[in-house]
Amino acid sequence: MDRKKLNSLIERYEEVYVVASRKINLMMEDQLEIELTKDQFTTLRFLKFFGPCPSSELAELCDVNRSAITAMVDRLVSKGFAIRIPSDKDRRVILIKITEQGKIVLEKGQEKVHQFIRSFLHHFEEKEIEEFITMYEKIARVLTDQIEREV
Repeated sequence: MDRKKLNSLIERYEEVYVVASRKINLMMEDQLEIELTKDQFTTLRFLKFFGPCPSSELAELCDVNRSAITAMVDRLVSKGFAIRIPSDKDRRVILIKITEQGKIVLEKGQEKVHQFIRSFLHHFEEKEIEEFITMYEKIARVLTDQIEREV
């Protein structure tokens, strides 16, 4: 591919990424309308999926620094959505665990997010949705591989 065409495609990608991601994030936050921010929602999803984990691991999963994850966990704990528990393997390690109340609020949020996603997916054919997700999965794999090679 020639450089001019590649630059044109990159510019198109940048424009659509900025507009789409901003609108999707705003709309998702509106949809959540529950006692969670988008970041808190994402953190609870990681806790439910990966199980109890130390805050350092949670910070990596959420791609935030340790002080940011500490503040977020503090808010989740104060709302009763997460708890801190000592590790069975090493009592010096404190794990963050989602509570039953956290699971309930997460389920409500997930249903609202699914409704939101359904609201715009009907504009596409099934094949287009499959192709989009396949491409997005490929982007994620390429980025993950690239990051792992750099480390």
